[in-house]
Amino acid sequence: MAQTRTSSQLVTDLDRAIERVEAEARALAAQAPTAGAVRGGAAGALEKTADGDAKPSLEDLTVFLSRLKQMKEWLQEDARLLPIVDGVIGQHVQAAEKRSNALNVQIAVITTLVGALLGWLLSSVQGPASLLSHVLNH
Repeated sequence: MAQTRTSSQLVTDLDRAIERVEAEARALAAQAPTAGAVRGGAAGALEKTADGDAKPSLEDLTVFLSRLKQMKEWLQEDARLLPIVDGVIGQHVQAAEKRSNALNVQIAVITTLVGALLGWLLSSVQGPASLLSHVLNH
């Protein structure tokens, strides 16, 4: 099957991800102790750093890198696969935007109602001048 070049943002993003993972793997390989100095631990297990974050091992990064490269090859070789993947990702992005917009509207309505309620309560208790003098005297 002949490779076809696509101008999809997805392929460009895969290239960037591959570069980042390769750089992380090189940094991890440079920091890794020699094979004789390693004691215990399962191969492929996530290492815990001092701050508690899980850090992938060199083997994990290598497997992930090979999978990213395979995905890139599939997307470049199969012209029908790329639009499907782009469509699915687009649907997920639209759904996330709808959820985010709905949450923003809810927060705006709630804060507006709470502000109006507090303003009404303060104005019903006392006028602004007497309220300020009451607050400043205490």
